[in-house]
Amino acid sequence: MSNNEAIFFRTILFALICSSLAGIFTNEWAVRLKRGADPDAVAELHNFENLGQLHKRHFDNLYHFRHKELKKRHSRLRRDVTNQLNLHEMIESSEQDEVLQLDKRGNRISKHELYNDPIWANEWFLNSEDAGPFERYEYNINIQPAWDKGYNGSGVVVCVIDDGLEKNHADLADNYDPLASYDMQDDDEDPSPRYASNEPNRHGTRCAGEIAAARNNSVCGVGVAFDSKIGGIRILDGPVTRIMESKALGFNVDYIDIFSASWGPPDNGKSMDGPKGITSEVLEAAMKNGRGGKGTIYVWAGGNGGKNDDCNADGYQTMRWSVSISAVGLNGDTPYYAEPCASALASTFSSGFVHSIATTDIHGECTKKHSGTSAAAPIAAGILALVLQANPDLHWRDVQHVVVRAAVPDKLFHHEGWVRNAANRATHTNFGYGIIDTDRAINIAKNWTNVGPDHRCQSPKLTYNRAITAHEGITIEIPFDGCHDTNNEVKSMEHVYLQITMKTPRRGDMSIDMISPSGTEMRLISTRQYDSDVVGFVDWRLMTVFLFGENPDGIWTVHIKNHGKYIAELENMFLDVFGTENAPHEPSIPVFSSDDSSVCDSLCNMAEHAYYDSANRCAKCMDVVKVDLKRRSDELKKRNHGLPT
Repeated sequence: MSNNEAIFFRTILFALICSSLAGIFTNEWAVRLKRGADPDAVAELHNFENLGQLHKRHFDNLYHFRHKELKKRHSRLRRDVTNQLNLHEMIESSEQDEVLQLDKRGNRISKHELYNDPIWANEWFLNSEDAGPFERYEYNINIQPAWDKGYNGSGVVVCVIDDGLEKNHADLADNYDPLASYDMQDDDEDPSPRYASNEPNRHGTRCAGEIAAARNNSVCGVGVAFDSKIGGIRILDGPVTRIMESKALGFNVDYIDIFSASWGPPDNGKSMDGPKGITSEVLEAAMKNGRGGKGTIYVWAGGNGGKNDDCNADGYQTMRWSVSISAVGLNGDTPYYAEPCASALASTFSSGFVHSIATTDIHGECTKKHSGTSAAAPIAAGILALVLQANPDLHWRDVQHVVVRAAVPDKLFHHEGWVRNAANRATHTNFGYGIIDTDRAINIAKNWTNVGPDHRCQSPKLTYNRAITAHEGITIEIPFDGCHDTNNEVKSMEHVYLQITMKTPRRGDMSIDMISPSGTEMRLISTRQYDSDVVGFVDWRLMTVFLFGENPDGIWTVHIKNHGKYIAELENMFLDVFGTENAPHEPSIPVFSSDDSSVCDSLCNMAEHAYYDSANRCAKCMDVVKVDLKRRSDELKKRNHGLPT
């Protein structure tokens, strides 16, 4: 043995002895043999298996031995075995292998050390690795890998339209952007909230913190897009007129990239309202001209009316340029306040039965009690800020395509009601296409090719004047060719409207379902027990986003059911379909649309946590998949035999 080799092995042996009191050791040894020794015979003599030479290029007599009886991992340093080996006349030296503790020396050495924000550990929806009680918690937006890659919202401007923004809050001040801010109530440039005696005007500041709270500044928490610019428009603190609303939604759209709106008509299960007149015109103009012609992004909260409401009764949700966001609770359940909706594109997190959202609050304070779909939408707005940072060339429709492909249903597949469309994507009226995966969204955005021109195709306006008696239903079939061989041809759908006029002595008694030519069934509006409106549906546009990628050509089926005791009358309706002539180019990123039970792997492989019963949810998921597979199999058989689906 050379002097250098002797020093090398003595150094390793000394280090091994020094660490022997606290290490984890294996059943393997590095053994240096004398020249001429038979490694197999030596290993067999001492109850070892010879695994071959180690570092053959550098040493011709160093071997890797594994003990046949010792455990693979154990806490005891077996000096007795090492000593026995070293006594053998053909062994020069030997060392037991040890499990090392090594940390990656990337940007994040330790999240607790890096993020000194005091409520960081309470932001369970952001954490996936090191968050105290939520360590390795599976229900989150998977944002840490995106942050590690340097995506933080830099260069993107987000505006919260709400009841004001505390621009001097220590967690928001560095990111505050006066060019994205205005006070519509007082008609000035200061969006600061009015500090009323009962403090109701904290909503906008809370939403803004979710998006753009600074990271690692010892104040409150961390925003999803912690380096984005944040503005606020104060409008909800007082009477709001149509002109004020239009000015807010059209404010500085060449500069602002994303608007976050956590408001709408009253969530009382009675209202049916949306943008009209000048507001609609401003929104349409923003789609054409905003962001330098790429279209302004509007993120809208899905509504808090619960099961007694339906966000397809909310015209702000059913604007095709809205990214409508539903809420998921910490344990993956549907919050009690979340409304079902066929126009909901995807979901993020908010309060449920346990744990609300931690964020900034007025008076420079923090809160752990932000809640409702109001809290879910700003998280999505922050994610989209990272998406636009990754690809600033995305148009507003491209952004929606990215969301559809980045939304993951697997951790929610224990809920009944999932329907897989003809593009093999699972959809649910409570969750849209699933929970947005931030890292996945960025990867898709970076590889996305802008979609083709926006085409619009309408069916003829069909007049029926058909009575719908109490506790009965009617079925209407609508032939549709997708404007074949015209300049408006649609072969790959995006947004689909059923515009309907129907007299109803009690509007809330009606439910409407629709089935696409490919057999995808969706509920367009549910019954609403508190809606006793006698006007009914007057040219109301029911929208679904669950048909992205399907071909509209064929027979559409509409089921209208009267659950009440009064006669209703269907007057007319028609289809209004938007999409492209050619299907979008799909990026080479796997799609979460399994045809078998592998969609349940995420649930079934989850470690047990205090917040959910993974074994029970795994079993429920398997049941949902079985129903889904049988339904699709039956539909395929019917289509193959020319039968209606």
